[in-house]
Amino acid sequence: YKRLEDGKRYELIEGRLIEMAPAPTSVHQLVSGNLYFELAAFIRARGLGTVGEAPFDVVLSETVTVQPDIFYIAKDRTHIITLENISGAPDLVIEIMSPTSARHDRTTKRGLYARHGVKEYWLVSPEARTIQVLTLKGDVYQTSDTYGEEDTLRSMLLPALALKVADVFGDIPVL
Repeated sequence: YKRLEDGKRYELIEGRLIEMAPAPTSVHQLVSGNLYFELAAFIRARGLGTVGEAPFDVVLSETVTVQPDIFYIAKDRTHIITLENISGAPDLVIEIMSPTSARHDRTTKRGLYARHGVKEYWLVSPEARTIQVLTLKGDVYQTSDTYGEEDTLRSMLLPALALKVADVFGDIPVL
């Protein structure tokens, strides 16, 4: 799929080529930027690993390649970072949902990430201005909590993290 030269973005899901939506909206990009900035500053200040953002191929298996909006890989697992992609499951994946991607993010990707061992999965809703934190228990996700703008997000994966959700959505206009 990497040899396609049609200007479109794709993910490989169970061996099927899935065309991704056109470029994200301004709200999506602003939320992504704020969240990446906050998470990366926390991770880097503590030397905990690497934070990346789309577009970046994450190869979960021979038939599954995705491009999560943001991901974190713990320091002891950075060997999965190659020149061309991430070859294995990140520890944390964050998807910023849009009306067109929400179903895919909540069902298809949730199942893929759980099956491939992503320890924590955050579903960010710019529309509702919430972040749902899902934690892997066995081979399924359980909701740890859903955080709104007045809340401080806590992560089981990153226990020292105290992310003010207002810092993610605060300067984003409600459209």
